[in-house]
Amino acid sequence: MGVRKAVQADLYHINSSVLEIKGEMLKLNIQQWPLDQDYPSVDMIRADLERGDYYVLEIEGQYAGSVVLNTTTTPPYEKIHWQSEEFLAVHRLVSLPAFRVHKPGLLLMQFAEQLAVERGLNSIRLDTYSNNARANAFYRKLGYEFRGEINLPWMPEVYNCYEKSLDPTDGKGKK
Repeated sequence: MGVRKAVQADLYHINSSVLEIKGEMLKLNIQQWPLDQDYPSVDMIRADLERGDYYVLEIEGQYAGSVVLNTTTTPPYEKIHWQSEEFLAVHRLVSLPAFRVHKPGLLLMQFAEQLAVERGLNSIRLDTYSNNARANAFYRKLGYEFRGEINLPWMPEVYNCYEKSLDPTDGKGKK
C-alpha cells in the first residue's frame, strides 16, 4: 500500500476512476463534476501527468485513488483570504468506493500534508463543492478551516475553500 507519482501509463486508470466517481456523485445529486461537462478531461489529466502533479494510491496492488498536488492557483481563488502564501494545493481527489474500508481519501490527504512539509510549505489549500456534504465534513474533520467561497459561473453552486496550516519543523501537519 502506498502513494507514488503517477506516470502516463496511469492515464486509463485515472480517467476510469474519475468517470466512476462522477457517476457516484450524480446518484447523490452532487454536481461537482457534472457528467455533461468534460471535467476533468483526458487532456487535463494528461497535462497534469506531464507536469508531474498527479499521484496515485495503490492498495493490495490495485489502483485505489488519485490526487493532483501542486502550487498552482487561478484568479477566482485570489479573492480568498488565505493564511499562507507557501502552500500546496489539492485538486481532484478521487477515492474509489471499493477501497473505502482502507480510507484512501485519508491516506492521500496524509500524503499531501507530508509532501507539503517535506517541501517546506506552510499550508494545504483545497476546495470542494458546497453541496458535497461528505467532502466538506471530511475536510473539516481533518482540521481544514473554511476560508471563503468562490463562484464559478458555469456551476449552479459555490465552492467552499479550505486551508490547513502546517508546521514544517515537526514533520507532520498541525493537529
